[in-house]
Amino acid sequence: VTLYAEGSDACQSSIPDSPSVIVRVPKMTGSYVFNTNRNGTFSFRDAEDEVQNVVTFNGRVEVDEITADTIKGGLVMREDGHSISGHFEVSICP
Repeated sequence: VTLYAEGSDACQSSIPDSPSVIVRVPKMTGSYVFNTNRNGTFSFRDAEDEVQNVVTFNGRVEVDEITADTIKGGLVMREDGHSISGHFEVSICP
């Protein structure tokens, strides 16, 4: 799942101009603590307009509801001055 700082089209595969968060979200309800197999990435452009990725193992993703088209849940993650906490609803891409 890629979450963007501003609205975007579902299932796009290009690198966004705005900051984003990349997280592997299971298609099963539950609470998943980050580890070496499940982590999060903060992606953003630095002052030189280069894409930077900050990987973190400090976080958790919650999957509350799954339908054929969407996943709803929550996310908390932080690393090196970057953090995010909140709820999401994302499209399941083919």
